[in-house]
Amino acid sequence: MPCVPATQARHLLLQPIESLMFSRSQPLNVGDTAPGFALETAYGVEVSLTSCIVGGPLLVEFLRGSWDPDSRARLRMLTEFHPKLAELGCKVVTIVCERTVTLAHYLEQNGTPFPVLVDTDRNVSKAYGVWQRFSLPVWNIARPSSFLLDHCGYVVYSYVARLPIHAADLEEIEASARDLQRGRASF
Repeated sequence: MPCVPATQARHLLLQPIESLMFSRSQPLNVGDTAPGFALETAYGVEVSLTSCIVGGPLLVEFLRGSWDPDSRARLRMLTEFHPKLAELGCKVVTIVCERTVTLAHYLEQNGTPFPVLVDTDRNVSKAYGVWQRFSLPVWNIARPSSFLLDHCGYVVYSYVARLPIHAADLEEIEASARDLQRGRASF
């Protein structure tokens, strides 16, 4: 099920988009409420958190950028794994900290079945506690991270990589999504 337009989902009770004005010193943990966001795709379509969690859970993935070989590999893995999550009613959205034109160029050749959003000002990455001010060889990017949210915006699975080559186990995410489908939250 795709995300609904942001204008149709603003009534949901989540942390307001204004809550993105602060930075977290630590990443979100299981049980935390995810900060709301509204970001654009590389093609200018606005997607909000509330529009994505309508009707089911959401996997929010932060990646370094489409220029990064490990992020490209993760996008391919998520694309291949997407049908399993969709079967459980779980939607996927990825967020990258890079220029829109760079992402658009990558997506022209490597489409995904889920939205890839651009956090140009890094406010969403900061609000989720995954922003890195300095990381060789680049500046101001998000650490690879995975947050599975229930339909109310609570974090039920959290993984933040220590190194850029690490990523959450997709089987663990699937198990958490399956628990949500069965009505068993993990917090």
